[in-house]
Order: sequence, then structure tokens, then C-alpha cells
Amino acid sequence: NIEVGECALGFDRIYIGASIEVHQLPMFKKILKPGGILVGPVDGDLVKIVRLPIHACYDGTTEQEYAQEILSPVRFAPLVTYPQIETVIPARIWTPSLHQYYPDSFQSSCTTLLLCSHSNYLQPPKPTPKETVNAAALLPRALWLEIFSYTHRDWFEAPQSELEFLRRRLREEQENAERALRASLEATVRCRQAERERDMYKLLAMRWRG
Repeated sequence: NIEVGECALGFDRIYIGASIEVHQLPMFKKILKPGGILVGPVDGDLVKIVRLPIHACYDGTTEQEYAQEILSPVRFAPLVTYPQIETVIPARIWTPSLHQYYPDSFQSSCTTLLLCSHSNYLQPPKPTPKETVNAAALLPRALWLEIFSYTHRDWFEAPQSELEFLRRRLREEQENAERALRASLEATVRCRQAERERDMYKLLAMRWRG
């Protein structure tokens, strides 16, 4: 069921470990978060799909776009869809023991709110003439802990603009290109070393025969 639980919130990464048909792909694309990446075999091809940020249209509606790339032909066993079993991936509920698994922005925001909840409501005035108050002190720490349990891991994440998303994708592609170049250079060095060893063995074999 993709309408409830963690599926309704979306995933950053999805890997499909069995072959699916192209008409099944929209179901998996729907549970990708903006900026999320899906990799899996679709009709004999290993496909990589990136969900792009939502675009606002002139008529006030929104449009969702995906970038799709075929990596290579593959052969996988088909995904088993029968018998149909109602499956729900439960959404992760925040607790102090799971705090370390949440994003840095979430962790720092929780820490700030909990520290502020122990402070006074009226804060020392700053150089500006306006009075400064501590809104977090209006609620006790136990209530803040209960509130956090209803939040999602991306609750404190600032919305990412299309330009920021493209910049991040560019950095990732540049890093991938650098890794591929290093791997190519290392492979070339190993190949040359193997060729030298081959030539040396050939020379030793010729001397032995002579």
C-alpha cells in the first residue's frame, strides 16, 4: 500500500531487486521523493530514474518530471506479484533512541528547542529595542518530545529550489566522473603491468626452449 506509512512520505533511494514490466514502473516512481533515485530492471534494461523538483505551471498547477537513463541490458527473475498481500511499511516514529538516525538539521533543531524549553520565557534584550521572547519555553520538555514523535525526518529541512537541486546533481555527476577517471587510470596501469609480465614470460620461455 503506497498511500500510507513510509511510502506516503517517499524514499530517497529505491532499488528494485527483480524485473518489472514498464506498466508497473509508475507505482515505484510515485513513492520517490523529489531528488530521489530509483534503480532497477525494467523490461530487460537496468534503468536509473531521478525524480526532479516539482515545477509550478502558469495556470497554478504543478508538474512532476523524471529523468530516466538506461544503464545496461540485464536479466533478472520477474517480480512476484501473486498472491497479493496487503503490505504497509510503517513510518518511522521519532524517539530519543532513534534521534541519531535523523538528518543533521532535525537533530540540531530538536536540540535547540529542548534547550530553549529549559530557559526563561523573557530573554535578555538584545541591542535592538524590541523585546525578545523564548516561544519554546511555553511548552515543557515532555510535550516537545511528544510533538517530535509526530514529525517526519525532513520536517526541519528547508525547501530545495530547482537551482540548488541542479547544483547538487552537478556536483554528484562531477564526483562520479572523477571516480570513473581514477578507475580508468588504475585499470590502464594494471593492464600495462600485465603486458610487461606477459612479455617477460615470453622471453623466459624462448630462452628456455633455446
